[in-house]
Amino acid sequence: MSMNGKSALVTGAGSGIGRGLCARLAREGASGITMVDLSDDGLAKTSALVSAANPKCVTRLISADVANAEDLERAFRGHVREFGDLHACFNNAGIGERANWRSVVDVNLNAVIQGTRLAVDAMRGKMGSAKTSSSDRVVVNVASAGGVFPMPQAPVYSATKAAVVLYTQSLAHLHKTHGVRVNALCPQFTDTALVQGQFQAIGEAGAKALLAQTGGELLTVEQVVDAAMELVRDETKAGAALAVMNRGDSSGGFVAYVPAPNPKFWKRIRTSSLVPGMGSDAVGRYPAPSSLPSTFRKVVVHLLSADFASATKIVDVPMPRPAAGEVLIERRYTGVNASDVNFSAGRYFGGAKQAASKLPFDAGFESVGVVAAVGSGVKLQPGQPVATLTYGGFSEYAVERAELVMPVPEASPRALVMLTSGLTASLALEMTGGIPLDDALRGGSAKGKPKTVLVTAAAGGTGQIAVQIAKLAGHRVVATCGGDAKAKMLTDLGVDRVINYRKEKVRDVLRREFKQGVDVVYESVGGEMFSDAMDALAPKGVCIIIGMMSQYTSGGSDAKSAWVPSNHPGLPEKLLWKSASLRGFFLPQYAAHFKRHLTGLFRLMQKGQLRGEIDPTRFAGLEAVNDAVAHLQGGKSIGKVVVD
Repeated sequence: MSMNGKSALVTGAGSGIGRGLCARLAREGASGITMVDLSDDGLAKTSALVSAANPKCVTRLISADVANAEDLERAFRGHVREFGDLHACFNNAGIGERANWRSVVDVNLNAVIQGTRLAVDAMRGKMGSAKTSSSDRVVVNVASAGGVFPMPQAPVYSATKAAVVLYTQSLAHLHKTHGVRVNALCPQFTDTALVQGQFQAIGEAGAKALLAQTGGELLTVEQVVDAAMELVRDETKAGAALAVMNRGDSSGGFVAYVPAPNPKFWKRIRTSSLVPGMGSDAVGRYPAPSSLPSTFRKVVVHLLSADFASATKIVDVPMPRPAAGEVLIERRYTGVNASDVNFSAGRYFGGAKQAASKLPFDAGFESVGVVAAVGSGVKLQPGQPVATLTYGGFSEYAVERAELVMPVPEASPRALVMLTSGLTASLALEMTGGIPLDDALRGGSAKGKPKTVLVTAAAGGTGQIAVQIAKLAGHRVVATCGGDAKAKMLTDLGVDRVINYRKEKVRDVLRREFKQGVDVVYESVGGEMFSDAMDALAPKGVCIIIGMMSQYTSGGSDAKSAWVPSNHPGLPEKLLWKSASLRGFFLPQYAAHFKRHLTGLFRLMQKGQLRGEIDPTRFAGLEAVNDAVAHLQGGKSIGKVVVD
């Protein structure tokens, strides 16, 4: 969101970060700012800075204690009366550790909670004359890196800031329900009067010890304000906590989003003795739960439709126990694929009648997790990270035959990328495109001459792996995508020429810049993209069809008519004149090669040569599966879409 012509309210505006925020808001064109602080002198100095930066910016100076609920509410209501609306609120006022610890809680936590509630009310038009336009609204709660890391020298201060972080993360839903984004800012020690006062309170030795954690340097106010404005500008961020850290070296500070706590990564312990005869090594890297629930949930297809949300539902089923030769898996991450809608439409069962006879059936193709229990005769151990490429990935638990369960180095989203997406890319390029995975492993083609490889939908789960394998094998890579963010990701992955079809026509670029044609096409879009790719094929080139995503729902959602067959007149002639090849690729038919290719892919991943980019949109729990599938089908994904 741009602040040009908009109004804001800032608490703690009389010094430090609050003063820096007001000056920046003025420079960015804010029309009005309400400044709240206990210090009249501090407010006057901040107001002078604002006027110098933007003479047109109207300022309201409110001398008030944010811990006084009535004073704080008057400040917000006065802002609405003056400016008619509130676009941004910065709950910035704070104090350090004090003997009167209740005052620390009142200012650092209680006032932030009330300030957030008042801001949301003002932004929703609940304070009289406030406007209710649909433009973005944002609240930034200034916490601290002390809300992310423990601070033994200031435990109450640290506790209040940690509470602000979790309070803010718990309000992510307000973006959808009320149109208000609430985010938290967590700066490390900053060069402000507050920090200097904290250092004086703990003495020179204590201050030096703390500074040693940041390389001996403090953040500047400008660095912190830069990060705060990032939370204002990025309209996708809601319930986010942004840490601002100082490395203490020539690279200066850096920012990073703080992940919400995830119990899946917690180290589990037994509260009783280990099972006799089981050493600690048997537990593995991801200890399995010591007890299993009596039931679990999964997503099933209950009617045939290409509309995944309509076709599926979540059901509770009894927890199974693995028989001899079976493995019970606790799923951690499941991948979303373009073919999920084909599966819900019943296209993989040999016909509509056969598919209907199997209803209801489990949805989802791939997942990574850990072994929860094993039947007799199974060598896998509880806690061992594993992967599956079997139906039923959208479930919390599953029993699989041991021979279908593949050990993997880690149960993580990036490991998931190497399954359907990674295997499709590596096997299709090797088996049908003449680009062996061994070439990528050795860092160049054994046959010498590099090829020109065109990858369509390259910013998706499998496209991103295809471009990297082709580059590692020494080839020139051309990639298509739709959007600037996707184009940037592909450029970062080393693609030689990115074609953003939202800005330039793929056909024109290929004709103009690749007059000799492309040797290999890795195609997953279908329709016009397929036609453009076929026209661009070089003599003796090969086009590999791994999908045709644009056609999966082109006829609507009805299972019988959703997939409209493509029509490409003159295709045989094109292939004949160029001695070119058109090859289809369907991953399950190459299962015999999974182990070898997964080994190679994970080797590249662990060496840092192969990246598994994950879509930044988080989908947590089975309730989010429908949104995740829609996200992918809507062309919004950047990297692999994963459900946690």
